[in-house]
Parts: sequence; C-alpha cells; structure tokens
Amino acid sequence: MKNKLNILILIFFAIALNLSAQLDYTNMDNWAFHPDKPGTMMANYNTNIVVVNEFMEIDSIIFNINNSMTNTGIDVFFVHPTVLDGTFTTRRNTELHEQPEFYVLATIVGQAGLLCKFGRMFAPRYRQSTPLTYFGVNDEIQAEVIGETVKDIKAAFLHYLENHNNGNKIILAAHSQGAYITALMLRNLADSNPEIKDKIIIAALGGMWQIFAEKYDFTGGWMENIELCTENNQCGCILTWRCFKEGQTIDIANSPKISANQNLVDENYLYRTYNETNDWGLHDFLYYSEETNPLRYYILPSSQTPFAGTAGFVAYDSLYNIRLDRQADDRVGFMLDFNPKPNDLREDDLIGEEEHDLYDMWGYHRKDYNIYVWALMQQIEQRIDNCNPTKISDFEKARKSFIIYPNPATNQVFIDTDLIDYEIQIINLSGQILLSDRNTRKINISGLAEGVYLVRIKSRERVETIRLLVL
Repeated sequence: MKNKLNILILIFFAIALNLSAQLDYTNMDNWAFHPDKPGTMMANYNTNIVVVNEFMEIDSIIFNINNSMTNTGIDVFFVHPTVLDGTFTTRRNTELHEQPEFYVLATIVGQAGLLCKFGRMFAPRYRQSTPLTYFGVNDEIQAEVIGETVKDIKAAFLHYLENHNNGNKIILAAHSQGAYITALMLRNLADSNPEIKDKIIIAALGGMWQIFAEKYDFTGGWMENIELCTENNQCGCILTWRCFKEGQTIDIANSPKISANQNLVDENYLYRTYNETNDWGLHDFLYYSEETNPLRYYILPSSQTPFAGTAGFVAYDSLYNIRLDRQADDRVGFMLDFNPKPNDLREDDLIGEEEHDLYDMWGYHRKDYNIYVWALMQQIEQRIDNCNPTKISDFEKARKSFIIYPNPATNQVFIDTDLIDYEIQIINLSGQILLSDRNTRKINISGLAEGVYLVRIKSRERVETIRLLVL
C-alpha cells in the first residue's frame, strides 16, 4: 500500500512538473521579440543592406525598412533553430535558463531580421529539444520530447492568433529545429483548418532534411492538404530548402528521420510516415533550378565586416554559383560553388563550414538563411498582393522605399523616397508607360482618366511599384 501511495505521489509531482513547464506566452520574458516588448535588439536594428563589390568597396545600399514594431497588415512569426551552448547526452527538453539568451536573439536577427520589412516580428522562445532527440530510434521518448517543444510553439502561435493577429496575414518562417517544429505545428493546427491556413502567405521552413509527399505530387505525405509552393503567386504553401557544397554527396544515413515515427502520426503531428518506395522529399525550385546561376546576394550581419557603417547587413552579389540537385528521391538540395571574379578580394565565407563536425552530413546547413534569404524575400514579394488583397494599401505604404501621396489623387502626386537617382513611371494596367520623369518629387496627373494605375520607381538597387487611384 505504501509503495502504491509513493507511486501515486511521484505521478502527481511528475504531472505537476510537466504542467508548470508549459510556457506562458502572456509573459514577455518568453518572447525573444514581440511588438509589445520595446527595447529589444530587433526593435532598433538597422536592416539596410550594404552591397560590397569585388574590390571590397561599397557598391550600393539596399534600403530595407524595419517594420518589426509596425502593423502593416502582415506579421512575421519566426521560430529560431537550435541554439544551445552545452553538451547534452540525453533526449530531453531544455528550459530557457539553460539556453544562451543573447545568442538566441542574435541568431534571430541574423536569419530573420530582413523579413521585418514585411511587418511586425513575433519570435517566441521555447523549450528546445536536445539535438540527440532528432537522431536514432523513432520511439515514444523521441515523440514525447519533440511533442513538448511543439506544444510551446503551438501555445505561442495560438496566443498570437487570439490576442494580436486582428485579421492580419502571416509569414511563418523558421530554420532547422525551428522548421521541424513549425511543420509539425502546421500539420496539427492548420492542415485541416482553412481559417488558419488562409491567414498564411507562406511557411518558409529552411534547413529541413525532409518534408515529403507522394512521388511526383506536392501533398499527401507529411501534410494532408498543405502543399509545397509550386507557383509564384501561391498562398498558404510551404517553401523549404537546404544548402551543400557543389559536388557534395547528400548524406541522409545519419540525418533526422522523425518522419518515420508513428507516434508523431498518432499525436496528429504527421499525416503519415514516410514510404521509401512511393514518396519523395520536397524542395523549393521556383527561384533557382537545376541550371547553374549566380547566387544573388549572399547576406551576412554587418558585425562580421568592418566597414558597413550603420547598415545591419552586408551582401556579396554573384560571389557563388548555385543550382538545384536531386541525387535521389529523398536527397535534394542546393549546391553552392565559390566563383570569385579575377582578383576578387571577397573571401569565401562558406569555407569555415567545412570544418564543422557535422559538415559531411549537413553541408552548409548553418548558412541556409544567409544563402537564401534574398530569394525568399523575392518570393514573398510576389505573393503579397495575391495573398493579402484586403491590406494592400496599408502594406504598400509601410514596406516600400518610396511613398506617393495623396492616394487617391486628382491633379498631382508627391513622391517621398530615400533614393537619390531614380526614374518614376506611371503605367496603366495594360503595361503602357504614360508618364515618366527622373528624380522628381512631384508629378502632374491631371491628364489621366479616372482609374487604377501603377507608379513604378526604378533605381540601380531596385524596382518597386505602388498602386495609385486617380479620381
């Protein structure tokens, strides 16, 4: 009887301990970044990008507005990768006090900081699973530990939806462990819930070893309904990528295989387990294909360079080549090749990754976002209007490097921009350029008929467009 009582007491305390471990996201301490948490690293970060040429000189500046505290009608919900500074030899969840807070914050800024051009940043902290959890036997312990991590992110996302979303569209973004957890949450929460799915512009899940589907299809595996992004204007889809060195064999022998864990299916975190015969791994192919192309803008935080000034990021354009390589149904990734110009002074930043203990397995995994964030941003841009039609005017004003006012207008419009050398064009919906001028701050539109027009600004750094209603 005494032994039974002791067992009941132990079970009670175990349950109580588990309940107390669940994070409370009304507490701002459990958010790395949040619009209601002023003074964070992200809140005041300069998200402009300095482009450095082969002579290690500043070639141009890409202006990138930091809207991390501004409601644009779009929110960014980012789940950071594994950031732990200890050696963990067991499969378990880590409490926040065991995690290096500064490095968590710095990692989020370095990977997702540029995404703040689109809107407010929500980045929860969470009880990370130790890396060992993802490898080895697929059993109840693995599912239990990962499940607790998913519960944190699910709780954070639900808290955000219930208290802060207010009808906004959402960019979900994550990397590595964060990507796995976000994908599991998507399956559990949104895969069969159109109301939540319709809020999502894109789920950008970098660094996953495998999101799978039925072979030659883009759904029916990890997810039942949510598809991989296969069109540039597709909404509510998943985009995922991984990066390796050109010529490297993609090694999956020791990679995470949680997609084989039936326990995660039973908990509704996976639609079904992976079938080696009938399934294939998915990977983004919309921006870069199997054809070798120069990599546009390999981007690093400016703290890694001595001359960026106040800009928060530095970009190297066309320093690498990139192509998509599918080596097998379950082995696909981007291949990077260092390709400097003659006498190029820019160094190969990826060379250091080859010294990492896990390089043979994960390649350039830690640099997935540095390599692909520019392509990701372009893909998000292409989806904005199609996926967020009710918020276009609010978002356009917040995200662009130029503003036109008044809008609607009758006789003239004014241009407010931080660009110096640019061309302004007013275009009808048939693509005809009706008015054009350079470096002007005012345009006479009295000759235009009533209707909707596009105002395009063209500079060396960018081409951007805003809609104008003429009355």
